[in-house]
Amino acid sequence: KPAVSIARGDKSTGGSFQVAFSAEYINERLPEYATVHGDMPAIVFIGVRRSSEYRINRSQSGSVHADVLRLDGEYSDAGTQVVGSGGMIRVSSYDFPDPPIWHVLKQEPDPAARIPGNIHEYHVAYCSRSGTSSSNCEFEVPYDEETLLKITTTENNLHLKRQLIAEAHQILEEWRMNCPSRAKSE
Repeated sequence: KPAVSIARGDKSTGGSFQVAFSAEYINERLPEYATVHGDMPAIVFIGVRRSSEYRINRSQSGSVHADVLRLDGEYSDAGTQVVGSGGMIRVSSYDFPDPPIWHVLKQEPDPAARIPGNIHEYHVAYCSRSGTSSSNCEFEVPYDEETLLKITTTENNLHLKRQLIAEAHQILEEWRMNCPSRAKSE
């Protein structure tokens, strides 16, 4: 049986849902989590979507954003900018300092860069501007062999990506274990 039961989920998408968590709730679970970014609260969204094995594998492939890592195609003239002091790099084909959309990488892009097998070895998130000084940054990770999670947070919390993934898994597992409808079906 799948780990997440979405019996009454959206059938048009194969069973999916999205949940928003307040910044304060996430901060209770992860004390390092910043509750605001610029002028906006740092709400976390977790999208849960049934997906094929092919789609899950494709979303995790290192080739997905190879053009960003290698400054190729539409990114051949992209600019880069260091994000804070954590060593992450913004890459955007729009002008800095305030592009409307950008990618965040773990390393400086390089046309000769080796493309890793897994996207998370170099790509942190895809971001967009929110409000005047905040951001929405998203990344996808598998939950199980049939389920893909899309986690959205703010750029100032991307250094907690691994912890956010672990918390998303933990929250969903808690729900699965405590869901009365699941207990009846087993």
